[in-house]
Amino acid sequence: MNKGDIMSKKKGKLISVLGARNYITVNYDEFDECEYIQEALIRKYKDELSEVLIFATEAAQQKNWNEYTYQDRNDQEVYKMGLKKKIDNIIEEYDLDLKIKLIDIPEGFSEEELWEIFNIFTNEINEGDDIYFDVTHGFRYLAMLMMNILNYVKLSKNAEVKSIEYGLFEQLGPAYKVAELPLEDRNARILDLTSFDYLNDWVVGVDNFINTGDADKINNLSGRSIGKMFAQDESMDDQTRKLINKISKLIKSLKYFNDEIKTARGNKLNNTILNILSLLDEIENFETDSNNRISPLINLIDKIKDKFSIFDKNDKKGLKNYFQLLKWCKEHKLVQQGLVIFRENMISTIADEINEPYLPEHMKEKDYDYTLIEIRDEIGNALYSLIEEDQEYNPITNQEKFDFIRKGIKENFNDFLALYDKFRYKRNDVSHFGLSENSASQGQKVIDNFDNYTDELQQLLEEKY
Repeated sequence: MNKGDIMSKKKGKLISVLGARNYITVNYDEFDECEYIQEALIRKYKDELSEVLIFATEAAQQKNWNEYTYQDRNDQEVYKMGLKKKIDNIIEEYDLDLKIKLIDIPEGFSEEELWEIFNIFTNEINEGDDIYFDVTHGFRYLAMLMMNILNYVKLSKNAEVKSIEYGLFEQLGPAYKVAELPLEDRNARILDLTSFDYLNDWVVGVDNFINTGDADKINNLSGRSIGKMFAQDESMDDQTRKLINKISKLIKSLKYFNDEIKTARGNKLNNTILNILSLLDEIENFETDSNNRISPLINLIDKIKDKFSIFDKNDKKGLKNYFQLLKWCKEHKLVQQGLVIFRENMISTIADEINEPYLPEHMKEKDYDYTLIEIRDEIGNALYSLIEEDQEYNPITNQEKFDFIRKGIKENFNDFLALYDKFRYKRNDVSHFGLSENSASQGQKVIDNFDNYTDELQQLLEEKY
């Protein structure tokens, strides 16, 4: 494979700000004699980078970009190599096919200039770029600006943040004292701040789940971000690994939960709810206070636990949990799903009360003279017959079974009939695409009706149970 082929497979960009002060040569990690942090980072990521973008004000360019000579305090002529020449030397040393670009930026002394800087940075980042960000130099506001730039390009250009680096020169002390040290004692670390970007992604993902009920974003983060947050945590013990595994399982279950609600999968949803509740309890029981990396994640997961507090971990049948699920549908505007869930769970609850089968597995327990869909439809017809008493019905099963079901509904769920009719009417309206004669003219009216019916249901449930 030639150099051109290797270059074509790389898409990493090192993005760095060059400052205007005098820099002192130090050793960053294993990279010796670096006047500029960029020298160390290019060496560190040389196999991933296709381009290095150096952003600099005019003053920084004059001071630190090009090579030049100047007179020191003792009138001695001093040669200043500058960052450009140093990068050229690294490219030659490692035989790199690396594009170097200097981008001029304003000083940032006004809000307008800050917006200009923002646009300059984002315009240099292309769709799908892998970003290696150096936040060592520049004005203090740049750190906050950089985080906003990262969040922006991750969304708008599908860029992926591979690394955020900071050259920790400060650990050596004041610059004038560092200059007095022999070079072999000027050993500074490169601080990896990438885990904070992953945490930020988690904040966004959890917030999205809490406010919309959609778990896709947090599910996409789970494997990638958890692993990277702890990749450099040498103190991670077996307990923490187990906890990370539990968190990964939780996120997958949230995705299943989200998918099963959207597709109204009543045959699986309660098992998923119970699994989520169990995982949340297990995660809560882990001791995390001593782990600075895991504690913020747990605080976010506590928000998810609050969200699931409407469900009962002891409801093995799922009948009460499914009625509680309507609260979730109301909060997240899942109207069609909520209308389906109410009708089907009402039928299941009646079947459970009168000892009739209502799940596929029930049909395996004994031989019935009817199918599952037939008994469920029979219960639906019995409900309707009690609402529209002037209508005649031919039983699907037999007259005795039909009358038995009607009697059970009257004795146990008579107070639910009016509400069932409201849900039924609105469900038909939605299922027929709003094309019936008496359909609601506006979507908001349907949403308002569903919200009101859900509130009525909760009141009836409190009175019954």
